[in-house]
Amino acid sequence: MEHSILESRRFGLRVFRHVAEDVDTVALRDAILANDVDLLVLRLPASAWHRLPALGELGMPHLVADTLVDYEADLGLGPAAAPRNPGLELRECGPAERPLLAELVDEIFDDYSGHYLANPLLDADAALAGYREWALGHVREKAAPGTGANAEGHTVFLARLAGEAVAFACCAWQGDAVEAVLYGVRRSATGRGIYGDLIRITKEHFRRQGLARMRMATQLQNDASQRGWAREGFLPRGARVTVHVNALLRASALPALPLEHRFGAAELENPSQALGWLLARKAREALRGRRVRSVRFRELRPLRAGRRCSGRISFPVVEAQPQVAVMQLRDENDAPCTLVYAELEAQPRVEGAALAERRGPTARGPELRA
Repeated sequence: MEHSILESRRFGLRVFRHVAEDVDTVALRDAILANDVDLLVLRLPASAWHRLPALGELGMPHLVADTLVDYEADLGLGPAAAPRNPGLELRECGPAERPLLAELVDEIFDDYSGHYLANPLLDADAALAGYREWALGHVREKAAPGTGANAEGHTVFLARLAGEAVAFACCAWQGDAVEAVLYGVRRSATGRGIYGDLIRITKEHFRRQGLARMRMATQLQNDASQRGWAREGFLPRGARVTVHVNALLRASALPALPLEHRFGAAELENPSQALGWLLARKAREALRGRRVRSVRFRELRPLRAGRRCSGRISFPVVEAQPQVAVMQLRDENDAPCTLVYAELEAQPRVEGAALAERRGPTARGPELRA
């Protein structure tokens, strides 16, 4: 599990990334807890799709954010086809052209349905900034040695037609393979075969550099892009599922509240209600009159009557919808024992407060899935 510093800075959360071949919920949960993860971006092979229900055992909100399809072409099969637009000129983007590249990315990817936009926790403008940052990160500050065996590097090509910048192509290579990282064409220039020409020209460029393979990946729903790569000789070689685990263990828009408590035997007859009441009582002032609407929890270790437990209540989402509070409890040995995710009312109570107080939060039981 790797801390993604750029994504953490961008979204104001502790973002981690992890690639796995299968779902090991115990190891995954232990790593999330140990790292105080707010958001885990988990990538799994599509062959592990049947294992996704096991993620419910994490006791943390999660969602399937996208499916990536991988394609590859053998560059040793011969030259790429000639471009449809003979006047299309590709040349490397230099540092002075970074503003132009940023402008292209903002126009092309402002509503792109990647995995970021699938998560209501993440800001759409910050997601767009991610694509901009990603593309700009491929600009080389100065000319570098050519590609080839055991070489690695990255670059961006800007495409111009009749003097106008109409597209870009971000590429990265290592060893004998190059990856088409991010390609895009201005909306005003679509429908003229420019996207296909980007593929043809970059494919031929790297073939001449002596590389053996070219790879790309795109979202499953991006069928237009897939048709374009397939026309240029790329074949599917696999698929990956992206899962977001919104653990929210560190983030808090309001000051987090420390707590200590000993549960009585009567309380533990209805743990969901007991946990909801504990959260509501301890967080009454911070909630500014807002009632706890529902509670979902996961016992990591059994709650024991009369034993001291400690922890914290955080408020990671208080402006967007739904508003969320998170309570983490640790047992007398300081081991994590319970995770509680509570949905809050959108507005403070105005009428019927006394009745709502008597009724308490709604219990939904232990299973949790966003």
